[in-house]
Amino acid sequence: MNYSRMSKEQAEALARRDRNRIIGLTFGAILIGGLYLYSAGNAQEGAEAPGDAPIRPEVVDEESASTFEVIPFDQPDVLAEIKDSTEAEQDFLETEPLREVFGYARLQTAAAFDAMGLRNLDAAVSAELLAAPAEHRLDALLVRGEVLAVAPRAREGSQRSDWMGSIRGEDGTIGHFLVAAAPMQSSGERAIRVGDYLRIDGLFHCVHRRAVDLGEGPTSVSAPLVLGPRAAPSTPELTEEIARLLPTLGSVVDDSVGKIIPEGDFELAQWELMGRASLLGEETDWESVPELDSETLRAIYENGDAYRGKPFKLPVSVNMDTYSVRVDDNPLRLDRMTIGWVGNNNWKGPVKTIKWLGPFTRQDMLRMEQDDQHRYLTGKGYFFRNHVFDNAQSQPIRAPVFVMHSIDVYTPEPEWSVAAFTYGVLGGTVILVGAIFLLLRADRKRSEKLYEDMVRRRRARRERSPEPA
Repeated sequence: MNYSRMSKEQAEALARRDRNRIIGLTFGAILIGGLYLYSAGNAQEGAEAPGDAPIRPEVVDEESASTFEVIPFDQPDVLAEIKDSTEAEQDFLETEPLREVFGYARLQTAAAFDAMGLRNLDAAVSAELLAAPAEHRLDALLVRGEVLAVAPRAREGSQRSDWMGSIRGEDGTIGHFLVAAAPMQSSGERAIRVGDYLRIDGLFHCVHRRAVDLGEGPTSVSAPLVLGPRAAPSTPELTEEIARLLPTLGSVVDDSVGKIIPEGDFELAQWELMGRASLLGEETDWESVPELDSETLRAIYENGDAYRGKPFKLPVSVNMDTYSVRVDDNPLRLDRMTIGWVGNNNWKGPVKTIKWLGPFTRQDMLRMEQDDQHRYLTGKGYFFRNHVFDNAQSQPIRAPVFVMHSIDVYTPEPEWSVAAFTYGVLGGTVILVGAIFLLLRADRKRSEKLYEDMVRRRRARRERSPEPA
């Protein structure tokens, strides 16, 4: 553009147009920066709220006990007929109250007992019941221990027989019981025998006195009488000594595609290894144990016996699935355990995924989206066995199973290079806008100076030219 021939009006129009361009560029840069900061803030809030993820239906059943509606026992006059304040009264069981309360107890389920506030019959609870039995009628109690005495008892008006006896808890507390169903014995018959280790969930009826052999001959023992629908097999609580020895782990064998062994065959060994993970896991030097890589997993896959019970570290891997489940009576006295599947793109060879079991409850690792905050895991655990399962295409796949001491969600560090690049672009845009503004301002001043020079030259020429005649 020839500035020497530009009029003043043209220069002012050019300046206004340049000013509008600068204002538009500045507003656009501010808008882009604001949108970036807003989206980054939302992403950070989402990453910091792992507890906001919805929970699967199968792992929220803890609330079922609180919402379970228990049908109340609506015969208070029957409870008033129970007499157990003296030893003479404790020797006898009134027929009518026993029949009604036992019938009510047989209708209860595990969820109902939980909703009633099931408590272990230990020394403290037993003393509480013995001190004021009338205040605790129909309290939900869990009795677990060794059967000291038992005998079938004919049920009134029925050809079936119930089972009545005495049981000694793990802390030595004595309790009496009356149940309708007995566990299945190895002989194929349902029965309760002296020496069986059982669990009974039931309702407190009264303080009853019965003859029990505690090792020095029969002795009359006053203890709480618990009425329940059934007796179930149980096991003594797992100790640190057993967790350290793992006595049954040597009997575990791996599955093969042509020979799949029922998991129940190694249930006790599984609980022993879970006991080691739970009770003795801190004794393992996790810094020196090997990490699961392709070579290690191949060796485990080909010869599981050589690695059974050995500790390993789980590198950062993909959380394919994690869920918490209720478990039946077990040596660790757990209500729930956690099960998961893990995969890793760096694992090359026959093992692409592994299954893990945890003697703990983790409900903060549920995968609800493809790329959520629980996508990656790390962990520490012990190899248990190679297990064959069917994949999504119904094809048998062999995968190692590990019992975990700990499992943790791994949150990757944010990509600083991307953030730096973004801030660099924003900074460069601001600098560019500023540079354009300064250049246009300098250009405007130069245009004004050129215009003034042009006017001055014209005046000078007019002064030098001769005046017309």
